[in-house]
Amino acid sequence: MEVILGIEVVIALGFFLRRRGVLDGTAGAAISRLCADVLVPAMILNSMLMELTPEILRQCGWLILGSVIMLLLAYLFGHLFIRVARPAREDGVIYRYCILFSNFGLVGLPIAEGLYGSEGVFYFTIAILAYRILFNSYGIMMMRGNRDGKGLSWRSFVNMPILALVLGIVLDLLHIGLWGPIKEFVSLLAKANAPMGLLAVGINLGDRKITDGVRNARLWATIAIRLLIMPMLALITLRFFPVNALLVEMLVLAFALPCPAMASVLAKRYDRNAALGSQLVLLSTLLSALTIPLVLYICHLVL
Repeated sequence: MEVILGIEVVIALGFFLRRRGVLDGTAGAAISRLCADVLVPAMILNSMLMELTPEILRQCGWLILGSVIMLLLAYLFGHLFIRVARPAREDGVIYRYCILFSNFGLVGLPIAEGLYGSEGVFYFTIAILAYRILFNSYGIMMMRGNRDGKGLSWRSFVNMPILALVLGIVLDLLHIGLWGPIKEFVSLLAKANAPMGLLAVGINLGDRKITDGVRNARLWATIAIRLLIMPMLALITLRFFPVNALLVEMLVLAFALPCPAMASVLAKRYDRNAALGSQLVLLSTLLSALTIPLVLYICHLVL
């Protein structure tokens, strides 16, 4: 709980600095890009500097399988939600996007590091591997629709975090370590990701009104699915897998995170309801300070 509260304080600091005008909206976008392209890959590579034993690889295989199953369930939940709630067509895309994806980069990785250290970062990275691939491919295609007629390219499936993961695996399998100064450099960048990423979340939320959307029942239902139902399904699903408690918690955490900040960014880019995307991001991020400790506490009771 103390780690979660500390994380929320950093987010609140970014929110305060944006509201006071100390930082403007471009600062949040710039820091987010820095984290995505430099700091997150450094954190992933730093966590990969370990010996990959056959048991670790087996556990990772089960973890990837569990995450794929959960993504399929989230996809089905999104479509079921649209059929039952019957939102406007343009809004339905945003609801589905926020049910399927979470803020695993700027929020998830710092929490995994704060609670479980480098080992947690490693397994969390594996847990969100399928997430990353879909997020940068199908997620963009979902929000874009037929607006520009462009298809996906190989660049949609390749990004710096994925490259860092592949490099780490290659180094481990070949038993090649990083040269001392480079290893220290990567370690320093990795330590910067958590505070910078969380600060960016707060800055990006600073332009949004907390009271917006509070009477939207569909919005609250989406947040409940995102923060409570999906992590509980992850807990039930992975309990049947031959994995240890840490891996179960990593998958549960991956599906207990708030809506992704890209919900509002992509909605604005492709002329969808950007206000709805912003409301989902802001309210789910605020509520996650309560729901994530609750979900992880239930994990500890069950496991």
